[in-house]
Amino acid sequence: INLATKIELKFFPDMCAYCSYEDSFKNNNRYWIVYDENEIVGITGIYENAGLGEPNTCWMGWFGVLPEKRQCGYGKAILEKTIEIAKEMKYDTFRLYTSKILCPEAIFFYDKLMDFGEDYTLEELELQRRVYTKSLTDRPATKWKNKKLNLDYEKKREEKGMKKYLSSLKKYNSIKQKR
Repeated sequence: INLATKIELKFFPDMCAYCSYEDSFKNNNRYWIVYDENEIVGITGIYENAGLGEPNTCWMGWFGVLPEKRQCGYGKAILEKTIEIAKEMKYDTFRLYTSKILCPEAIFFYDKLMDFGEDYTLEELELQRRVYTKSLTDRPATKWKNKKLNLDYEKKREEKGMKKYLSSLKKYNSIKQKR
């Protein structure tokens, strides 16, 4: 959990996925640290959000490629593999959300690789969020239609996650110093 969080904080320094990674041990959510040989390249994940009322839909969680590994084809390969895994898990729809402000380079990337994107205007307006969708079946995917994502709840989880992460680092360092 700590390694995944450390990686995630390199591209999302103001967010913390610690609780998401921790919860993945309790439910059907999956997160992966992506390697090329023995070198870390990035992270990706698939999670369900039953509270959004879309059965057979998964969301991509905490996707990112380390800055020094970008523009090498890793992002596309990781996204395509994540989508392939979602299909194998029998989901019908694959969604993600991003921000034009926090991740402007992601907009062009998702515009090319996903079926369609929609502006999201219910929460965090200053971040200019977009929801992207890809069908995992032979049927077209339905639009998100600006339904609430409950980002306030996610923000609280990120704050809680940062506290847990920092606490775990203190414990680790304390143990390390005693040796």
